[in-house]
Amino acid sequence: MRMMVDGAWEISHRKGWIGGDTIDAFQGKQYGWRVGLMRRLQRLWWGKAQRIIACSNYLRSIAVSNYGVPGEKVRLIPNAYNGPAPDSLRESPREARANLGLEEGPRYLLTICRLMVWKRGRDHRRPQEPARRRAAPGGGDGDMLEPWKRYAEEQGLAARVHFLGNRPYADIPYLIRASEVFVLNSTYEG
Repeated sequence: MRMMVDGAWEISHRKGWIGGDTIDAFQGKQYGWRVGLMRRLQRLWWGKAQRIIACSNYLRSIAVSNYGVPGEKVRLIPNAYNGPAPDSLRESPREARANLGLEEGPRYLLTICRLMVWKRGRDHRRPQEPARRRAAPGGGDGDMLEPWKRYAEEQGLAARVHFLGNRPYADIPYLIRASEVFVLNSTYEG
C-alpha cells in the first residue's frame, strides 16, 4: 500500500471534524467519535497491509509512532518524477506558452498540485500586486477545484486563472518554462 497522507486526518479535515487543525496538531489531539472511528479504520487498514510504502520519513513516523505499525513493515520510497528531463526542453518560454496554448504577454505564476484546502490556492496572489496583472495556470484537480473556480470568478479573476486539470508528465517542463514563478503554498506536504 502506498501512503501519501494520514487518511484519518485527511478525511477528518475534509469533513470539518477537526476545526481546520493541521496534520501535526491532529497527531497529538483527541476529537469526537467520528475522528476516533477514522483513526481505528486507518489502524485496521494499515494493519492488514503486507507492506506500506511511505513517500517521506515524516509519514513513515506517523504510521509507526502514532498508529503502531511495525517499523519493518513501512518502507521509505520518495516520490519520483517520471517525465522528460527538464534540461531536455529546448523551447523558449514563448515557444512553451505557444505549445500549451497560453496567451503571450501576461506573466504566469504556476502551481501544480492536488487542489485541496491545505494547498491554500486562494493565497497565491500577493496583496501588494493587483491580481489583474498576473495570470496563473494551475495543473491538477481535487476537492477545491470548484470552490477555487468560484472564488476566481467572485474576485474578477476568472479570465486570468486557468485550471488545467491533470496534465501528462510531458507537459510539466513546458508549464515550468512558460511561467515566471512557481508557487506551492501548502500547509502540508507528505
